[in-house]
This record gives sequence, C-alpha cells and structure tokens, in this order.
Amino acid sequence: MKDCIKDTRDLIAFQNNIIRLRKSNHLSKCEMTKRLGISIYYLNQIESGRIPDRMGVNIIFRIHKNFGISPCDQFK
Repeated sequence: MKDCIKDTRDLIAFQNNIIRLRKSNHLSKCEMTKRLGISIYYLNQIESGRIPDRMGVNIIFRIHKNFGISPCDQFK
C-alpha cells in the first residue's frame, strides 16, 4: 500500500474516485456508506477532500471487495 500513495495528488485521486464510483453506480451517500461500513460523516469528509487522520486500510479493502478495484488503482 505504501507504494500506492506518494503525495497529496494520490489522496485527491482517491477522493475523486470515491465520488465517481458512488455516482457511476447510482448510489446515494447512504447506500455507499452501507456498502463501505462507514458513517455519512466519514464519507462526507472523504468526498470533500479531508481524508480523516485515522482512515483505516479497511475501507480500501471494502472498496476492492464491493467494486473490484485494486487498492493501488484507487489512488490513480
């Protein structure tokens, strides 16, 4: 995972990918939070570009499990 995140551009890509993924799958924020096992507050933080300090790796693997996107591709 360390090789996937090089600088803030990767985190911006992650943010944009979360938004794009939710919208392309026609999911409401509530539906997306249920799939990822996170709160609306947490999703709003990510989508507004404020990646929470304690963002766990779990969310990366939940995205992979639910949407089939590899962990590194989530940061491209």
